[in-house]
Amino acid sequence: MTRITPAEDGLPPRITAGRDRWPALLAREATRLAWLGGLGLLALTLPRSVPAAPAAAPAVTAPPRVVINEIHFDPPEKKPLEFVELHNASGARVDLSGWALDRFAFPTNTLLAPGGFAVIARDPAAFAREYGFQPLGPLPGKLSGKGERLSLLDAVGREVDEVRYGVGYPWPTAAKGAGSSLERVHPELPSNEPGSWRSSGYPALPPASTGTVFVPASDPSWRWRKGTNEASRPAAGWRQPGFLTDGSWLDGRTSIGFGDDDDNTLVTDMQGGYTSLFLRHTFVVGPTLPSALLLRVRVDDGCVAWINGVEVARLHVRAGELPFNAVALNHEAGEEFEEVELANPAPFLTVGTNVLAIQVFNASRTSSDLTLDAELRTSDGISRRRRPTPGATNSVFSAAQPPLLGDVTHAPLQPKSGEAVTVTARVTAATGLREVRLQYQIVEPGRYLRKGDPAYQTNWTSIALRDDGLDGDTRAGDGIFTALLPGTLQQHRRLIRYRVIATDTAGRRVQVPYADDGSPNFAWFVHDGIPAWTGASRPGHTRDIQFTVPFLATIQAYHLLARSEDVARSQWDSGANRVRFQGTLVQDGRVYDHIQFHNRGTGSAYISGKNKWGLKFNRARELAARDNQGRPYAHPWDSLNLNPGLSTPYLPVHCGIAGLDEAVAFRAFQLAGVPSANTHWIQLRVIDNASESSPADQYVGDQHGLYLAIQDMDGALLKE
Repeated sequence: MTRITPAEDGLPPRITAGRDRWPALLAREATRLAWLGGLGLLALTLPRSVPAAPAAAPAVTAPPRVVINEIHFDPPEKKPLEFVELHNASGARVDLSGWALDRFAFPTNTLLAPGGFAVIARDPAAFAREYGFQPLGPLPGKLSGKGERLSLLDAVGREVDEVRYGVGYPWPTAAKGAGSSLERVHPELPSNEPGSWRSSGYPALPPASTGTVFVPASDPSWRWRKGTNEASRPAAGWRQPGFLTDGSWLDGRTSIGFGDDDDNTLVTDMQGGYTSLFLRHTFVVGPTLPSALLLRVRVDDGCVAWINGVEVARLHVRAGELPFNAVALNHEAGEEFEEVELANPAPFLTVGTNVLAIQVFNASRTSSDLTLDAELRTSDGISRRRRPTPGATNSVFSAAQPPLLGDVTHAPLQPKSGEAVTVTARVTAATGLREVRLQYQIVEPGRYLRKGDPAYQTNWTSIALRDDGLDGDTRAGDGIFTALLPGTLQQHRRLIRYRVIATDTAGRRVQVPYADDGSPNFAWFVHDGIPAWTGASRPGHTRDIQFTVPFLATIQAYHLLARSEDVARSQWDSGANRVRFQGTLVQDGRVYDHIQFHNRGTGSAYISGKNKWGLKFNRARELAARDNQGRPYAHPWDSLNLNPGLSTPYLPVHCGIAGLDEAVAFRAFQLAGVPSANTHWIQLRVIDNASESSPADQYVGDQHGLYLAIQDMDGALLKE
């Protein structure tokens, strides 16, 4: 039996499916008649034991405006929570009887009110446990994590709506396994236009006002204390506004921590010593209390936050009161802040002086890193829940339709020095466009800019993208905007990042890549080719061997761009064991920007020679790896292991054959029918200084030598 109930808080109705409790339903619906008014929104299927008044069904001459509104195709942790949500954007009730969403057929008497929502779940029972109401379903099969076509047909087989969703730009990225769903911004926007969609929790347009910031991120006014014992007696006393700090408390600027090379206040003795830090920050509110607050936290590994002694957030730690020597769950901070909306702060907030207190915990005493930064501000009214919103208005909904940006490309893919580059972007806007601009950033070899560096935020040059048929634009007025970047900009080993910003005539602004993308820019890498390299197994004792340009061209080259100090720490500093650093990988001319790299190994690390490397790629921007014959693997890799080829730092007897044994063993397992990692050989070139090579020192320059690339033992391997 199906029924429609209006959603709470004045939101449009939602449709659910399940067993009716008729007396309770009558009582509840009676209280809502005023809400329904005379609009005729009540569409209710009565149980067979209660006679229902016949409803006149007007003749339908055209498919009603029902749209595919939300798609949750890749839930985190592989839970069976996939669903598709429909939205009735018309002004009339719609009978979905006999309709079909791909292989799902809607049951008889499924009625959808104007403004209502219908949710079809892959596993209705699991969905109900997660979201608290019973959906339709089950939705046959599993939604593709790589994108697919969804088609909605009415009872006579006419197509009402179709979406061919994808993964990665021009589609949003956080919907792929990060907890978000794919949400439609506005029902009138075209279904198959990627710009019509966002990942849940990521607004389609920036807020009109930034509000009031009470505690800024990276603020120098924090007081902090090492967690070598409790900060007060009683243990909760230090969280209160009237608490007086003593000499054990220090002044500091967030972020605070160690091990990530990204902290403003460095805690040098925490590893092996203690597991927590105590932090306090006073702030003033007035003359009135805000209606909502937003607490933004970037933490590795976990924390608990209080305002005036009242707990307001708990991230990646267990429940209950935590002592000074407690530990957190293992959590990697990443670049983004986690956000907690405090909808009603009046019970714990006062006009005047208040205190934000945070206790941050490491995952263990021996953990290699810790980070804490926080911001407290008024909420701008936009939901920041990354969770899907089935049966309710989409979190990204915007009554004002934003400009739509589609494909953004540059050509050639990997230019050479002096070669001009053409950038194009497909842009439309319902109200017309005011301007489309390209912002680009030059990253010189040896001066790498990490995403978190202040210079990354400021070092951008802005130029216009034009649709007037001039300066490289092919045709005027076709919606393809073009900019021509001159050959003087292209220099060997230079990385050029760019992003596109469109503003319509109403001032609405959209920037791509979107805010949910781990790489907030596009990029190209200028390269004129790999030069010859000369080296000896024992410089000064054995003869030099020249590796010619044609020979080096036979081995795939992976270029890693990074800061020299980060490479040195990763490869030579045992205090940076497993610490992730930021860099950029270039392979086959494709730029994988803002990836993470770290050393690998335990007993073999930091002994001598080469260490093993691990690389982690951004969501929906995985590595399109190729085998030794140049053939692409069937599935991209989200991580990559690099083992030194031929040389070994920990077992000299294997020098000259290291890696060969692994490559042969993995292939032997595959031939025997045992799932095993794919491997291929590469030359690793690390650009961390201005010089590409040195005639006086074979160890100076880009060439880091031969490595065996090994596929990570994860889902991509099983799919392969």
